[in-house]
Amino acid sequence: MGVPYSVDFLKSMKEGVYVVNRERQITLWNDSARILTGFSEAEVLGKQCSKYVRCHVDDSGENLCEESCPLKEAMVTGKQVETTAFLKHRDDHLIKMNITAVPYHNSQGFLEGVIEIFSPFEEEKFDARIEGFNERVRYTDLETGMVNRNFMDAHYMNLLNQNSVNFEMGLILVDVAFIEEFVKLEEREHAFELITRLGEIIQGVANGHADTTAGRWSEKSFILMLNNSHPEHMNHVKEELERRIRVEVFNGGMDSVEMTFQLMTTMISSDEPLEKVVDILHLRSAKLYQ
Repeated sequence: MGVPYSVDFLKSMKEGVYVVNRERQITLWNDSARILTGFSEAEVLGKQCSKYVRCHVDDSGENLCEESCPLKEAMVTGKQVETTAFLKHRDDHLIKMNITAVPYHNSQGFLEGVIEIFSPFEEEKFDARIEGFNERVRYTDLETGMVNRNFMDAHYMNLLNQNSVNFEMGLILVDVAFIEEFVKLEEREHAFELITRLGEIIQGVANGHADTTAGRWSEKSFILMLNNSHPEHMNHVKEELERRIRVEVFNGGMDSVEMTFQLMTTMISSDEPLEKVVDILHLRSAKLYQ
């Protein structure tokens, strides 16, 4: 199957970027990585970075991939690692690099692998770019490219602070069933395509309405927040969303993946924590599935 996260902003970065899975096999290699190392994407995909591409060496060219590997450290600790090391180019010359290794997790919180960003040594410029990258990773669902739960929580608190008087918001939960079963079976690729397509549909609907923000809440659920909304408007958005999902998913060549979904709605007029509100909608949805 394809790489299980959104890769557009990784591939477009000016810094070298590559991604490894838990076995440290390379699953993504951007064009800047090709330019900096001399190795093409076709040459490295699927190969273990420590055995094929010597991205971490000392000033004498000795391999650091076991004792001092930032990828390995990030994978073991689950924390971001920043360091400097030398990269051995395909033509055998050494280039001093700023390196940042960022562990990434799936929507259930399990470690999937590590993203490494590297660039010729320029401390201040590199630090500023990494700070911006970290912000995007923190607030982006790496499977769909949508904003994630962290962003939705922060956005909700910001709206609460802005609208402390006469605050009213509509909330729509898109609760998808049976995704876990696909992932365990041979339908994994279809399940990934389905989640990605659902995200595109939900984001498209949100983009068509003012003051509406959509994001992925969990592995099998999405939410839309409709600021300054009212019940009639919220129901209109819900009906549009349901129609789009049914037409574009079930009649769009993806009917081989068995799934179902529920759309749950509520109006928020207090400062209830967003997690509590979403949990209530999930409980209502679960009763309908029974």
